[in-house]
Amino acid sequence: MIEQFQSLLAASLPENLAMRQCWQFLDAAATAGWLSPDALNPLLTQLKAGIDIGIEEFAIEHIDGLLRVSFLDDCVFCDEAVFVDAIERLLVLANETRTP
Repeated sequence: MIEQFQSLLAASLPENLAMRQCWQFLDAAATAGWLSPDALNPLLTQLKAGIDIGIEEFAIEHIDGLLRVSFLDDCVFCDEAVFVDAIERLLVLANETRTP
């Protein structure tokens, strides 16, 4: 399941450099087993509601209109609207792969 999720992440890799770095942290969280495709809907709901997210040593925090995405001791900032849009596209892709 982790490999399939990582394939989805790779297939939906954003073009924006800052977003690519955020995406790499999503991939790292999936590899660590802290994030799964089933967690995407709740994650998106929380992000849209302005709620910060922390799973083990992976976090997404709202800071001045940006999102700080961190994994272990590293962090990167990205545009909140662009990140939410990328997660929505990832959800569409995930749903398409589940449908026979």
